[in-house]
Amino acid sequence: MTTEERLAKVERELAQIKAGRAVADEVRARRLVLVDDEGRERAMLDMDEDAPVLCLCDEAGEVRAALGVNEDGPRLYLLDPDAASEACAVLGVDKNGPQLNLYDAAGKVIWSAP
Repeated sequence: MTTEERLAKVERELAQIKAGRAVADEVRARRLVLVDDEGRERAMLDMDEDAPVLCLCDEAGEVRAALGVNEDGPRLYLLDPDAASEACAVLGVDKNGPQLNLYDAAGKVIWSAP
């Protein structure tokens, strides 16, 4: 490829980026944040202690749901809208099989299976 051909290619790619039509085959990052029209963080895909975590937030920016995978297995957390509360539901699967735990506002297990 000649210098002129390379320059033309770069100019085409830049024009696509400016027009909002550029699509990457791959994006590499340690953290990805999605914001709403007001600039509030609504979703984050992050690496937490070498494990991927996807967090979904409400309009106030509070995490309401999280999905993570670590060496023990996947976990889904559904959190109370009251940020001060520890009430939540946790669904996970580990080497012993699936489990579901429900916690009250004080963080005490109120129901568990198995």
